[in-house]
Amino acid sequence: MFRNEFKIVVRTLLKNKLYSFLNILGVAVGLSACLLILTVVINDLSYDKNWKNAKYLYRVIGLNKINYGKEETPNVFSGLVPELKRNFPEVREFCRMQVEQKMLKFDSAKEAVPIESLSAENTIWNILDLTVREGNPKSVVEGIDNIVITKQIKDQYFPDVDPVGKIIYDVSNNAISKSIITGVIDDMPSNTHLRAQIITLRASLRGLQPDYNKLINGSSIAVMPQYLLLDSKTDIGSFEKKMNLWYKKQDNDKLSQNSFILQPFTDVYLRSDYKEPQGIHGSIDTVNAFAGIAILVLLIACINYVNLSAARALERVRECGIQKILGAGRAEIFLKFLLESLVLFGIAFVLAIGFYSLSITYLEDYLGHLLTVTIFGNMKFSLFTLSALFLTCLFTSLYPAFILSKIDPVNAIKGQVGKITGTGILKKLLVILQFSISIVVLIEAISVHLQFEYLRSADPGYDKRNLLQIGFTNWGAAGASFKKELMKFSGVEGASMAMWYPSFGPG
Repeated sequence: MFRNEFKIVVRTLLKNKLYSFLNILGVAVGLSACLLILTVVINDLSYDKNWKNAKYLYRVIGLNKINYGKEETPNVFSGLVPELKRNFPEVREFCRMQVEQKMLKFDSAKEAVPIESLSAENTIWNILDLTVREGNPKSVVEGIDNIVITKQIKDQYFPDVDPVGKIIYDVSNNAISKSIITGVIDDMPSNTHLRAQIITLRASLRGLQPDYNKLINGSSIAVMPQYLLLDSKTDIGSFEKKMNLWYKKQDNDKLSQNSFILQPFTDVYLRSDYKEPQGIHGSIDTVNAFAGIAILVLLIACINYVNLSAARALERVRECGIQKILGAGRAEIFLKFLLESLVLFGIAFVLAIGFYSLSITYLEDYLGHLLTVTIFGNMKFSLFTLSALFLTCLFTSLYPAFILSKIDPVNAIKGQVGKITGTGILKKLLVILQFSISIVVLIEAISVHLQFEYLRSADPGYDKRNLLQIGFTNWGAAGASFKKELMKFSGVEGASMAMWYPSFGPG
């Protein structure tokens, strides 16, 4: 029975080639676009959830008292988390780490190359579940920064040699410093805000400079991002109160109004709108916007399918009338047209997967990194996609199947179409809705384009030509002397020192 119905459905689609082609292509393009957008959305939502300790990891955020209120910053005094570890049993481990771009020479005779480095300390092995491939990087070589490279760097710069023990030269700050390679690990996952090509285990955080590791009157000689691994039974609200009460007893009057909050590790990528620049970050608002666009694209494709199906239904009323006269019940006709929709959606889905596979590489090139969660590599995403496809097909097919199965055979034979469908208002509403959504999306796209054009061409309020900004440096008492020396150069027309510059802050 099913086999015969399936044959009839295939013959019907082949008989009406133009209709079938337009419907299948429209649904396929809509599905592929929706899948590509959803891939970006789900991949962004997956950031940092793959770590074993993700649920118990938190970043310390400082709330600093300033003239206009309180400013949140992920850079806090370097000695804070070691003191928290010593004073609170809830703290299982801590790690001070951040991603920085370094200029490195893998051979002293060759040119330096830019490398993303995760600067951290040796406690990182207790925080992140990293897989060691070569060497013994957990045993540090004292007196020098230890570098752990990823498999990608090993294959690129040390394809035929053992890199462990090799010296790397850091020329990032116009001064050469040496580091030693102590091991090789698997590549860092691309869906983490700590994505890097190497890990630099800093000697300064191993007790060689004690002032980095303690608080003196509530402060330290440096600030940096810091992470805590808390006990699974810890109440975060209560711990924050305890932490801030303890800190107020450590600081001086100047810092007495400062406090701290804990940001969940899995929120760092999408929910970090701080003035301190973070190399790898996203936006939950952008994710929500993309999710809405994906739904609208799919909705347009579905409405287009319904409208084409409804228009073609008027040509098939006599077919349905004859089937009813020959004994076919309403349920049989309904299931037949439902099967036809399932076959059409199935073909469109296969075509959409083809479009998706051809486009995913270009999407990754555009984003600048690999997508960890895709329909091919994630079972949950695949099952979700198939379930969503089936439900979309089911609900989209109900209307055409309903209007064709409810016809009166007498009206069908007479060709009295108006009495058969009675759905003119609904069809008009669907067409209006389809065009309205398309117009809204088009207007939004044009608005975003014009906004970016405005940002590129608008007057920023200063002349940025021939303007050089030197990164943050603690000049101390030498700042005025350095500025005076700069002004002696013939090409320098002016110099200034400040704690902020126009492009410093969240985008």
